[in-house]
Amino acid sequence: MLDLVESESQAGNPPHKRAEYYTTAGLFSAEVGELEKAAEMFWKAYRVELKREEYHPRMADALSGLTQVRMKQSKLRNARVCIRRLLQLAKHRWPERVLDAEVALRMVRCRIAFQAWKENMKKGKAVSENFTTVICLS
Repeated sequence: MLDLVESESQAGNPPHKRAEYYTTAGLFSAEVGELEKAAEMFWKAYRVELKREEYHPRMADALSGLTQVRMKQSKLRNARVCIRRLLQLAKHRWPERVLDAEVALRMVRCRIAFQAWKENMKKGKAVSENFTTVICLS
Protein backbone atom coordinates (compact mmCIF):
# COMPACT_ATOMS: atom_id res chain seq x y z
CA MET A 1 0.00 0.00 0.00
CA LEU A 2 2.70 2.47 1.01
CA ASP A 3 4.75 1.60 -2.08
CA LEU A 4 1.72 2.35 -4.23
CA VAL A 5 1.27 5.71 -2.54
CA GLU A 6 4.92 6.60 -3.04
CA SER A 7 4.83 5.63 -6.72
CA GLU A 8 1.56 7.51 -7.29
CA SER A 9 2.86 10.60 -5.50
CA GLN A 10 5.93 10.66 -7.73
CA ALA A 11 4.01 10.00 -10.95
CA GLY A 12 3.33 13.66 -11.60
CA ASN A 13 -0.15 13.69 -10.13
CA PRO A 14 -1.65 17.05 -9.15
CA PRO A 15 -1.03 18.18 -5.55
CA HIS A 16 -4.56 17.46 -4.35
CA LYS A 17 -4.20 13.83 -5.45
CA ARG A 18 -0.81 13.51 -3.76
CA ALA A 19 -2.24 14.88 -0.52
CA GLU A 20 -5.10 12.42 -0.79
CA TYR A 21 -2.65 9.52 -1.32
CA TYR A 22 -0.54 10.58 1.64
CA THR A 23 -3.56 10.98 3.91
CA THR A 24 -4.85 7.54 2.94
CA ALA A 25 -1.41 6.04 3.58
CA GLY A 26 -1.31 7.79 6.97
CA LEU A 27 -4.67 6.32 7.92
CA PHE A 28 -3.58 2.86 6.79
CA SER A 29 -0.25 3.08 8.62
CA ALA A 30 -1.92 4.23 11.84
CA GLU A 31 -4.43 1.39 11.59
CA VAL A 32 -1.67 -1.23 11.45
CA GLY A 33 0.29 0.43 14.24
CA GLU A 34 3.09 1.98 12.16
CA LEU A 35 2.81 5.31 13.92
CA GLU A 36 6.07 6.87 12.72
CA LYS A 37 5.20 6.05 9.12
CA ALA A 38 1.68 7.41 9.67
CA ALA A 39 3.07 10.65 11.08
CA GLU A 40 5.39 10.96 8.08
CA MET A 41 2.52 10.45 5.63
CA PHE A 42 0.23 12.95 7.36
CA TRP A 43 3.08 15.46 7.48
CA LYS A 44 3.70 15.02 3.74
CA ALA A 45 0.00 15.54 3.01
CA TYR A 46 0.05 18.72 5.09
CA ARG A 47 3.18 20.00 3.32
CA VAL A 48 1.69 19.32 -0.13
CA GLU A 49 -1.45 21.25 0.81
CA LEU A 50 0.61 24.16 2.17
CA LYS A 51 2.02 24.78 -1.30
CA ARG A 52 -1.42 25.32 -2.82
CA GLU A 53 -2.95 28.76 -3.23
CA GLU A 54 -6.20 27.72 -1.58
CA TYR A 55 -6.21 25.32 1.34
CA HIS A 56 -8.37 22.26 0.89
CA PRO A 57 -10.11 20.38 3.72
CA ARG A 58 -7.58 17.58 3.07
CA MET A 59 -5.18 19.75 5.05
CA ALA A 60 -7.56 19.48 7.99
CA ASP A 61 -7.64 15.70 7.56
CA ALA A 62 -3.84 15.58 7.56
CA LEU A 63 -3.55 17.75 10.68
CA SER A 64 -6.25 15.77 12.46
CA GLY A 65 -4.54 12.49 11.61
CA LEU A 66 -1.18 13.82 12.72
CA THR A 67 -2.73 14.98 16.00
CA GLN A 68 -4.18 11.53 16.66
CA VAL A 69 -0.87 9.81 15.90
CA ARG A 70 1.08 12.18 18.14
CA MET A 71 -1.40 11.53 20.96
CA LYS A 72 -0.97 7.75 20.53
CA GLN A 73 2.79 8.29 20.69
CA SER A 74 2.37 10.43 23.83
CA LYS A 75 3.98 13.33 21.98
CA LEU A 76 1.38 15.62 23.47
CA ARG A 77 3.07 18.94 22.86
CA ASN A 78 3.43 18.08 19.17
CA ALA A 79 -0.25 17.09 19.12
CA ARG A 80 -1.15 20.43 20.69
CA VAL A 81 0.76 22.33 17.98
CA CYS A 82 -1.06 20.39 15.24
CA ILE A 83 -4.51 20.83 16.71
CA ARG A 84 -3.94 24.55 17.37
CA ARG A 85 -3.00 24.98 13.71
CA LEU A 86 -6.10 23.07 12.68
CA LEU A 87 -8.27 25.24 14.92
CA GLN A 88 -6.71 28.40 13.51
CA LEU A 89 -7.37 27.26 9.94
CA ALA A 90 -10.86 26.01 10.75
CA LYS A 91 -11.91 29.36 12.18
CA HIS A 92 -11.00 31.05 8.91
CA ARG A 93 -11.73 28.41 6.30
CA TRP A 94 -13.84 25.49 7.59
CA PRO A 95 -16.30 26.69 10.25
CA GLU A 96 -17.94 23.26 10.34
CA ARG A 97 -14.72 21.82 11.81
CA VAL A 98 -14.23 24.37 14.60
CA LEU A 99 -16.15 22.46 17.27
CA ASP A 100 -14.30 19.20 16.60
CA ALA A 101 -10.96 21.02 16.73
CA GLU A 102 -11.88 22.73 20.01
CA VAL A 103 -12.88 19.40 21.56
CA ALA A 104 -9.64 17.80 20.37
CA LEU A 105 -7.61 20.68 21.81
CA ARG A 106 -9.34 20.21 25.17
CA MET A 107 -8.50 16.51 25.07
CA VAL A 108 -4.84 17.24 24.38
CA ARG A 109 -4.70 19.83 27.17
CA CYS A 110 -6.32 17.37 29.56
CA ARG A 111 -3.79 14.66 28.70
CA ILE A 112 -0.91 17.13 29.20
CA ALA A 113 -2.31 18.23 32.56
CA PHE A 114 -2.87 14.64 33.67
CA GLN A 115 0.65 13.67 32.61
CA ALA A 116 2.08 16.60 34.61
CA TRP A 117 -0.03 15.61 37.61
CA LYS A 118 1.23 12.01 37.43
CA GLU A 119 4.85 13.15 37.17
CA ASN A 120 4.43 15.44 40.18
CA MET A 121 2.83 12.63 42.18
CA LYS A 122 5.80 10.37 41.38
CA LYS A 123 8.15 13.07 42.63
CA GLY A 124 6.14 13.35 45.83
CA LYS A 125 4.97 16.87 45.17
CA ALA A 126 1.55 17.70 46.52
CA VAL A 127 -0.72 18.68 43.68
CA SER A 128 -4.40 19.26 44.02
CA GLU A 129 -6.61 16.98 41.95
CA ASN A 130 -8.75 20.04 41.33
CA PHE A 131 -5.88 21.49 39.30
CA THR A 132 -6.17 18.74 36.69
CA THR A 133 -9.95 18.98 36.68
CA VAL A 134 -9.88 22.73 36.09
CA ILE A 135 -7.37 22.38 33.24
CA CYS A 136 -9.45 19.66 31.56
CA LEU A 137 -12.68 21.60 31.77
CA SER A 138 -11.32 24.92 30.53
